[in-house]
Amino acid sequence: MGVSEILKISTASTLTCCEENFEIRRDELKEQLHFASLEKIFIEKEIYEGIKKCRTGEEIDKAIVKGFKPFLNLLIRPIDADDLHRLRKIPSNVFRNSIRKSRRKYPRYQDEHRRS
Repeated sequence: MGVSEILKISTASTLTCCEENFEIRRDELKEQLHFASLEKIFIEKEIYEGIKKCRTGEEIDKAIVKGFKPFLNLLIRPIDADDLHRLRKIPSNVFRNSIRKSRRKYPRYQDEHRRS
C-alpha cells in the first residue's frame, strides 16, 4: 500500500469521524433548543398554573400536555416523558427564584421606606 492509498483511507476516516461528531453536536443542540422552547412557553404562557391543583403525577402530566396543545406547532418535536419530568421541576425553581428576589428586595425597600 502506497502513501497515496494510506492518505485516501486516512482522509476518508477523518471525514467520517467529523461527520459523526457534527451529527452528534447537531442533535445535542436540537435537544437544547427543544427544551429551551418548552421552558420558555411553559413559563411565559403560565402553563405551570394548570398543575397547581393536580394531586398525582399522572394529573400533572396531563395538565402539562393540555397546556401545550395550543403551542405544539412551535415545538421541534413532540413532548416525551423526559420533557414532562424536566418541566415538573420548573415551578419550584420559578417560585424559589421569585422568593430569593423578594428577599433581596425587601430589605432595600424597607431601608428606603425608613429614610423617607
